[in-house]
Amino acid sequence: MFNESIGIQLDASFLAGSEIVTSEDKTPGSESKTTSASQQIRLTPQLVLQAPSGFYGRFGAVLPVGGSTTVTSTNANGGGPSVPSERVIVAKGKLGLGIAGSLGYGFELSEKLSIFGELEYIGLGIKTASTEITKYEVGGNDVLPSLTNDQINATYEDETTAGGNVSQGGSSSYSSFGVNVGVRFTL
Repeated sequence: MFNESIGIQLDASFLAGSEIVTSEDKTPGSESKTTSASQQIRLTPQLVLQAPSGFYGRFGAVLPVGGSTTVTSTNANGGGPSVPSERVIVAKGKLGLGIAGSLGYGFELSEKLSIFGELEYIGLGIKTASTEITKYEVGGNDVLPSLTNDQINATYEDETTAGGNVSQGGSSSYSSFGVNVGVRFTL
C-alpha cells in the first residue's frame, strides 16, 4: 500500500480445470464422447482502493503466461463397426489480455493479521494459436505415425488466405465469477 487508501497487488495463480464433457452421442449403433480439461498460469496486476471502513476494491488485468487445453475424443465405432478410436489433441492459446475486479471486506485481527471475504470477476477470452494430436489409436493400434506433420500440427490465425496451410482460429472463454475467503498476513 502506498498509503491507507491506494496500493498495488500482483497475483500469480494456476488454473487446474476439471475434465468436462463437451459433447456426447449415445444413439443406437453409435457412441462417442469428447471431454476437455484446461490448465493455465496467470499473472494479475491490480490497483487496490481501500476505504477506512475495511471495504476495498481491486481492478486490473489478467495475463495468461502459459497453459493448454487437452481435448479427448472417443468413438466406439471410430474405426468402423465395433472398432473403437481415441484421439487426444492439445491446444495452446495466443497471448491474451483480460480484466479482473474484486469487491471485498477485510477485518483486521491485529496489525499483521486480517481475514477477508470478496466477490471476484475475471473476464478472459483466449484465441487458439496451435493444436497438436498427441495420441491417435484405432482398434487399440497407434496410427499417429501414419499421419503427416500437417495432419498432426495445425496453426491458427485471425485471417486466412485461400490455399494456405493455416486455419482460422476460434476463441475460448475463461471468464468466471468467484467468492474468495482467506487470511492475509502483512510483512
